[in-house]
Amino acid sequence: MGYFNYPAVSGGTNDATANNIANQVFAINKDSKKAEQAFELITYIAAGDFDKKMTEEALCIPADKANADAWPTELQEVKPGFDATTTFYDWAVGVEITET
Repeated sequence: MGYFNYPAVSGGTNDATANNIANQVFAINKDSKKAEQAFELITYIAAGDFDKKMTEEALCIPADKANADAWPTELQEVKPGFDATTTFYDWAVGVEITET
């Protein structure tokens, strides 16, 4: 499950428009000798026709805003909650373990 709204609770800090949306990132190491090529690959994967194809074949939310109408049928019921999000919590809502 990568995304769903938790219901608002009485006395809670936020309503159901505050969410933590699971996602992953692409990154390029600062010492990369092929940073430009890596960026081109990332752009290819996360935008345009390939991104749209991913929504169809992997049943995922489009990364490219230009593909906003390409949400898979299986995910249409979560789209209104996703679109209504006004507050984004940090990854793991700040509960990740850190070493001291």
